[in-house]
Amino acid sequence: MLAAEEFAGGDTFVLSNGDNLYPISALRALAQLEDGDCRAVAFDRDTLLAHSNIAEDRIRAFAAMTVGDGDRLTGIVEKPSDPERYVRDGRLWVNMNLYRFTPAVFDACRSIEPDPVRNELELTAAVSEMARRGRRAVRVVYSSEGVLDLTSRSDIAAAERALAGRRLCF
Repeated sequence: MLAAEEFAGGDTFVLSNGDNLYPISALRALAQLEDGDCRAVAFDRDTLLAHSNIAEDRIRAFAAMTVGDGDRLTGIVEKPSDPERYVRDGRLWVNMNLYRFTPAVFDACRSIEPDPVRNELELTAAVSEMARRGRRAVRVVYSSEGVLDLTSRSDIAAAERALAGRRLCF
């Protein structure tokens, strides 16, 4: 992430996983917002199960998002052992690494330590740090649409089936 700091300069930017095909509506929502807040898209777990090519055991291992008043992100729990603990109003909101950031994210990235278990610097830790410390508001954009995952070769056939007959706009 920090490698992109010079390129981003003082601009707001969208960050996404390169191996996910996100819904156009979620991308548009991030691009069209005019406030100065950072944003994180929260995906409904049940919708992901119904309209994605991602198996339930993989979704259970995804990060859970916790949201407070005013749709402010309060944290991201990476690979929770009990994701049901984070259900809010009957829904579990999952992080699929789709964000809109301001340059404030770079300071947050510099402020974190490696995860004690995985020994990795994790973007979710930096985003949670921003949310917790109030350095910059991180607001949630909700999505009740599927995401196609192309992490491995075995995902290709399922993605092709899901896209069959659809007109793609890219």
